[in-house]
Amino acid sequence: MVSKSLISMTDQGALSVTNFLVNIILLKTISIADYGRYSFFYSILMLLAAMSSALINLPMNVLIAGKKTSSGNQYISALLFGQVFVFLVFAVLGFAVALLMQFFGHFDYGLWSITVLFLAGLGTILREFFKPVFFNRPRPEYVLLIDLTFIFVYLLALFISLQNLNWVSVYGFRFIASTTAGALGIYFWRSRFSSPSFKEIFSSLKENFEHGRWILPNVIVSNLANYSFVYLLIYLLGEAEAGVASGARLVVMPLILCLDSWAKVAVPHGSKLREKKQVSELGKMLFKTSGVFMLGIILYGCFTYLFADDISGFLFDEQPLNQTGLIYLWVIYAFFFVLRKNATVGLMVLKSFKLLFYLNPISVFSTLFFGFIFINSFGVAGSILAMIAAEIGLGIITWVLFIKEKRKFAFNKQ
Repeated sequence: MVSKSLISMTDQGALSVTNFLVNIILLKTISIADYGRYSFFYSILMLLAAMSSALINLPMNVLIAGKKTSSGNQYISALLFGQVFVFLVFAVLGFAVALLMQFFGHFDYGLWSITVLFLAGLGTILREFFKPVFFNRPRPEYVLLIDLTFIFVYLLALFISLQNLNWVSVYGFRFIASTTAGALGIYFWRSRFSSPSFKEIFSSLKENFEHGRWILPNVIVSNLANYSFVYLLIYLLGEAEAGVASGARLVVMPLILCLDSWAKVAVPHGSKLREKKQVSELGKMLFKTSGVFMLGIILYGCFTYLFADDISGFLFDEQPLNQTGLIYLWVIYAFFFVLRKNATVGLMVLKSFKLLFYLNPISVFSTLFFGFIFINSFGVAGSILAMIAAEIGLGIITWVLFIKEKRKFAFNKQ
C-alpha cells in the first residue's frame, strides 16, 4: 500500500508539474481570452475522460478485487476493446450537440478544433485505462512509465512548436502523446492479454454498466460542479474572465491532482478491506488521510499568503484584475474539497453508487444558484465563492452518509 501510494503520488506529481508548465507556457504565449477557450475545451476533455472512466475504470477498480486472476485478465482484456465502443458513442453524441449549438449560434468553435478535442479524448482514455489495471495486478511502476512517456512526448511536441503555438494545437499534441503512452500500456499487458469475443466484450460492459449507470450521471454533474466557474464566467462575463479564474486555479491544482491520485490507490485498497469485512479500517484510513491533506493545505496556504503577489505577477502578464484574492479563495476551496473527496471515496468503496447519484445534483444546482448571484455581485471571485459554498454543504452531507453506510455494512456482516 505504501509503495503504491508513493509511486502514485510521484506519478501524479509529474503530471501536475507538466500540466502546470503547459498552462504557464500558454499564459505567457497566448491571449487571456484564448487561454479561456483552452480552459473551456479542457473541461470538456475531462468530462469525456470522466464519462469513460465511470463506465469502464471505476467499476473495474471495484469489481476486479473479487475476481480470480484468469477471469480478471479476461475481463480487463474485454474492457480494453469495450472502452473504444463506449467512447465512440460519446463522440457521436458530442459532435451532434456541438453541431446543434453551432446551428443556434451558441458555440463559436470550428469543426477542426472539435475533432482535435475528441482525438485527444480518445488518447486520454486509452492511457488512463491502464492505471487501475496495473495498480490492481499490481505493477504500479508500469503506470509511472506510461505517464512519463506521455509527458516526454507531450512536452517534446510542445517545445518543437513553441514559436507557432496556439491553443488548439495543444490538444493535437495530447492525442499524439496519450496514444503513444497507451500503446506502451498495451505492450506491458501483452503477456496477460486474451483475445475477447464480442460476447465477452459486451458481457464485461454489461457487468460494468450495472454499477456505471449510477456513476455516469454522477461524474457528469461532478464535472459541471468542478468546472462550473468556467461555464458560468464564459456565459455571464466572457472568455477572458474565465481565463483569469483558470489561471489563478493553477496554484492549487497540484493539491487537487495529488488527492485524485490518492483516490486511485485508495479505492482498490479500500475494496480489498471491504472484501475482508474490515470497514472500520477503511474509516480510520479516510479520517487519517483527510487530516494529513488538510494540514498540508493549511501549510500550503501559509506559503501562498507570504508570496501571493509574486505568484500572481508570475502567472499573469496581463492584469485585468487583482489575482491575489482569487488565489486565496482557491486555497480555501481546496481545503473543503479534501473533506468531500475522501468521503466520496468511502461511498464508492462501499458500492453506495445510488447515494453518489443523488448527491452531485445537489452540488451542481447549488453551485449554479450561488454562481448566478455571486458573479453578479463579486465578478470572477463570485464563481469561486459559489464553489466553496457548494463544497461545504456537500462535504457535510457526504460524510454523514458515509458514516451511516459504514455502520450499516458493519451491522450486516454480523
